[in-house]
Amino acid sequence: MTPTITCPRCGRTSHNPTDVAQGYCGWCHAFTADVNAGTYVVRTPNGFARLPEFPINPVPQVVICRRLSDYPQQRPPAAAAMTVCHTCRAPIAFNPNGPHHDRPKICLQCAGIEPLPIKEEP
Repeated sequence: MTPTITCPRCGRTSHNPTDVAQGYCGWCHAFTADVNAGTYVVRTPNGFARLPEFPINPVPQVVICRRLSDYPQQRPPAAAAMTVCHTCRAPIAFNPNGPHHDRPKICLQCAGIEPLPIKEEP
C-alpha cells in the first residue's frame, strides 16, 4: 500500500511520496507536520525555506501551484481555478477558495520543485 498524507486543513489526500515525506499539502501550500503551529514556505535570498512557527497573518511572496500538464490527462481537480504562471506563463491550477489571491502564482517548476506524478483516483 502506498503511503499517503491527508491535510488536516483542507482534507485532501496526496499520494506524492515527496509530499508524504515532507508533510506538505500542495493545495494549501503549507507543511502539515505541525498542525498546531503550521509551517509555511517563504522565499529567501537562497531559495525557499520553511518557517518554524506560524506567522501572525502570514502573507507569502508567491503561491506555488501545479501546472496543468502535471495532472493526469491534464485535468486538475474539479474545484480548481486556472491562471498562468507569473514566471513562465504555463497554465496552472489553484485553489480558488484558498487565501492570498492577490499574490503572484508560480508553477512548481519555476519554484525549483520537481513535481512527482499524481495517481488518478478511481
